Amino acid sequence: MRALATLAGLAILSLSSCGGAPAAVSPTPTPAALASSTAPGPGARVIRHTLVEDGQKHGSLVVTFAPDGVVTSVFDWQDNGRGPHTESTARLAPDGTLASYEAHGHHSFGAPVDESFTAEGGHARWKSHEETGDVTTSGPAFFMPIAMDPESGDLFIRAIIKAGGTLPLLPSGTAHAAKAADLTLEQGGQHRHVNAYVVTGLGLAPRISWVNDEGSWFGTVFPGLSLLP
Repeated sequence: MRALATLAGLAILSLSSCGGAPAAVSPTPTPAALASSTAPGPGARVIRHTLVEDGQKHGSLVVTFAPDGVVTSVFDWQDNGRGPHTESTARLAPDGTLASYEAHGHHSFGAPVDESFTAEGGHARWKSHEETGDVTTSGPAFFMPIAMDPESGDLFIRAIIKAGGTLPLLPSGTAHAAKAADLTLEQGGQHRHVNAYVVTGLGLAPRISWVNDEGSWFGTVFPGLSLLP
């Protein structure tokens, strides 16, 4: 998520929440990506997104929620022949933070992504091509991946709301979230109520994250980048 701001102008359009293969955007999707998106385990919930920039489809995001709480995502973005590809697996702690995280793929210009994180017994460790670290923790803290992984934004906003609006970050920092507004959306006779949270501590400017009533992420708006259904 630390790398998320480099995708200026991105919008996420939800397609469905049931089975079936996502639209192929990357010219060479990996076998792991296809397996993750077309063969979820029994009882898994799959959400598929199309990634759109300036009205043109440039990528896809497929997120699978397994019954045991494991969240996997396959993210692919193509623009002028380049873009990131990330396949990640996250396991959540009871407080909603990451108990473990693993991501593989490549960054926008082809540099490899191999990132891992574990938190257990008051100790957190992480490793990637860019950095390695370990710290002793005394409470909930959310690890912010370097890998380009939009789904980590959903997991983060759930965790910080569950924590009461303040959450330490790893490798460093503290984020804050405060409810600022709510809105009822209507389309085709269907209504959805969403809540806006202003999030600070993730960068130089605040971010506005829209959240469904049950706590799941709906969309994010901040300078240069919007992720919306």
